[in-house]
Amino acid sequence: MSHRRYVALLLTLLALAAIFIGSRDFAGMVRNCGGKGYAADTFLAGCEGNYFGNYEHGAYYFELEPEAVAALRSATVVVLGHSRPMFAFGTQSWRKFFNSRAIKYYLFGFRFAEGERFAQSLLNRLHVRPKVLILTVDNYFFTGYQSVEAMGIEARRSHYVYKKVEQVAHRWVCSAWSGSASDVICPDKSSLFRSRSTGEWDFSRFHGKNATGHAFQYDYSVAPDLLARQLQWGGRFLEGLDVRPECIVLTTVPYPDAHLGTTQELAKQLGVRAVLPHVEGLATWDDSHLSADSAEAYSRAFSAEVEGVVRSCTPNAPGDSK
Repeated sequence: MSHRRYVALLLTLLALAAIFIGSRDFAGMVRNCGGKGYAADTFLAGCEGNYFGNYEHGAYYFELEPEAVAALRSATVVVLGHSRPMFAFGTQSWRKFFNSRAIKYYLFGFRFAEGERFAQSLLNRLHVRPKVLILTVDNYFFTGYQSVEAMGIEARRSHYVYKKVEQVAHRWVCSAWSGSASDVICPDKSSLFRSRSTGEWDFSRFHGKNATGHAFQYDYSVAPDLLARQLQWGGRFLEGLDVRPECIVLTTVPYPDAHLGTTQELAKQLGVRAVLPHVEGLATWDDSHLSADSAEAYSRAFSAEVEGVVRSCTPNAPGDSK
């Protein structure tokens, strides 16, 4: 085939793909998802719009983002949970701690307050075997909870494949405009972009909101009912892990209803470690997720306390290169 014919065929296929996308819900996606977070290392994880909604669940489950899955598999330290650890550990302090030690990490939380059942299915399905596993437990994680997005995901492969294809055109359209025109054509409806290499969310647009002050009560009392439920589901989760118990860390990111004492007792009874740094003056931006400054302070304190675990479980890792 000549070069000209090859180019013509390629352009024809692109045009057909654009028509196909346009004939379905692409216009709706443009109306509901901003495109300012696209970069070489990021994909659109989801946005607050019925036309696009969520993509990250299927992106990993069906390996539609192979670079992200490869980075997850090669990570030495993996953090599981939902949105709270994603905000708490997606910081400069966290990156500096691991990058200075040449240790790969991956933040593997999900939207919709996802529980441990979906996380466990992904660890097994994708053959993820980190040296250190950090589990952020609370009222959703280690309680058997599973979001609607995660239930029955096996039957929705084409649904997620379409969203992957759709992003190609979405990025092109939204990148063609700048300034106020971009806000009109591709308005930001809480669009959430995710790094393939570290799993981090780009949540700068969320941290731009006003932080709300909270005098977090570091209550270390134990909630018996919650503890019983977490022991049941947490025990099941840990049974299938190929990670040494001393290299498994339980934590709870502070928020107004955090049960720190329950997490502490849970770790003790499960035979794993608990890391629960006490940091004064923390604030949230929405009554649930740490603000930017608080996340930096918390992740700095957490990394200092978890350093011993990381060192003992990754003995071949280079030392601090400060």
